[in-house]
Amino acid sequence: MKTKEDLIKYLDFVSKDLENWQKNIGPSLIKKIKRLYRFRHKYLLYAFSKIYPMDFNSKTFFGKRIYYNLPENFMYLFFGLMPHPSEVRLTKFIIKNIQPNSIFFDIGANCGFYTLLANFFIKNTGEIHAFEPTPCTFKLLEKTTKNLPRVFLNNIVLSDTIGNIDFYIRPDSQTMNSLIKPRVGMFKRVSVPSTTIDDYCRQINKRPDFMKIDVEESENYVIKGAKDVLNFSDVIVSMEVFAEHNDHHLHAVKMLLDIGYKPYLINSDGDIELISISNAQEINKFIPKDMIFDNLIFKK
Repeated sequence: MKTKEDLIKYLDFVSKDLENWQKNIGPSLIKKIKRLYRFRHKYLLYAFSKIYPMDFNSKTFFGKRIYYNLPENFMYLFFGLMPHPSEVRLTKFIIKNIQPNSIFFDIGANCGFYTLLANFFIKNTGEIHAFEPTPCTFKLLEKTTKNLPRVFLNNIVLSDTIGNIDFYIRPDSQTMNSLIKPRVGMFKRVSVPSTTIDDYCRQINKRPDFMKIDVEESENYVIKGAKDVLNFSDVIVSMEVFAEHNDHHLHAVKMLLDIGYKPYLINSDGDIELISISNAQEINKFIPKDMIFDNLIFKK
């Protein structure tokens, strides 16, 4: 895969394979046999991990090795990508728009899929700054990015606060941890170090060209702590927005609109289409509830 076009074509192929596989999701014995026949030892490993969870590693669709937890992140094992349709579209958008000299902030980096993707293209003076506060997930991120050039890891949370801050960790998930107390389920409250994007950028004396934000309802705190950067630069922002129970997301959208940003949907080709809205609440009309969430682009 020598060009971005080749990579997107291969992603389309893998995504189509994923869609066909999803037809065999379900508890029936026949579907389980089909999954076993399709993935052989990988499916057996996944089944074993549902009894004994484990850390594992495999290659992404673009050929870079990623470390993750099984069974939660089993789609990396089977397909080497993030499977939600909005993540596939965001992956295409990043491939098309990342530049060799980009400064990319991966905010809510998890185990490093988008950090790896950006590193695949960033060269020369470009940099990736990844932020992941969950201790066990950060260890996987360290393994994923070991020896990668131009990658700077930060085991902190980005918010509107400098100092220590309460953070909620779910024992059953490495992808749903947040500054926001969960509405349901078990969780553990811990204290983690926090800073703002504005303060971080002052310390490194650089500003991002692209910020990917996926922080499980804490997006408004991230945006509030980045007002100087957002006001005085043209950074591209990708941000996850929930379809329901999304007051925190809508607050973040409002702050971006007030600064002069415009919202865009990412289409199936990875290109963007302007959303015409008069206020942040109208964003809900563009995120179908059955999607659960979408990744939107914000640009000036």
